Amino acid sequence: VTTDRSYSLQNQLFFYGLFALLAVAVLWLIGSYIGIIAFSLVMVIILKPVHRFFMGHLGNRSGLATLLTLLLFFAALIVPAWILVTMAGNQLEALRADLAVGNEEISIEVIRARINDYLDTIPGMQNVEITPEQEEKARQLAGGAAQWISSAVVGLGMSIPILIAQTFIFLGVVGSLLPNYDRVVQRL
Repeated sequence: VTTDRSYSLQNQLFFYGLFALLAVAVLWLIGSYIGIIAFSLVMVIILKPVHRFFMGHLGNRSGLATLLTLLLFFAALIVPAWILVTMAGNQLEALRADLAVGNEEISIEVIRARINDYLDTIPGMQNVEITPEQEEKARQLAGGAAQWISSAVVGLGMSIPILIAQTFIFLGVVGSLLPNYDRVVQRL
């Protein structure tokens, strides 16, 4: 014979166990996206004044205000990134042009000649020769650098699907919470 009290305790234990199991399953499913969700929540707090500004000037058109806020956010990210990439490309092109002499290809011999020319300008460093061991070490370093660059490019290419998924999660969280921010804060 079970009493109502023990039956109620069993139901509570079953419910809490099921709830814990469900919480673990949800964390397992979205675990790799926790960082982007947290970032999105922080960005909602940061972007809310911009959203309010647009709401005040657009006459409470929430969808348009959200869209303009997100566009402004992405413009604030893309423009500086584009400037940095352009500057880095210009610097790499200038470096390549500095290493190349006229139409001469960049090779170990050209680099060795440039290093020797530079060392000749330093007092006490004239007639320094690069040994074959040092040349081999330079080749190994260049090979390692080329391998690192190629793996970075492959890694970037492999991370594009993850980046797209994270962008959709970001847009979903920010796009749904910006217009409903005050209600969500009150419920919390």
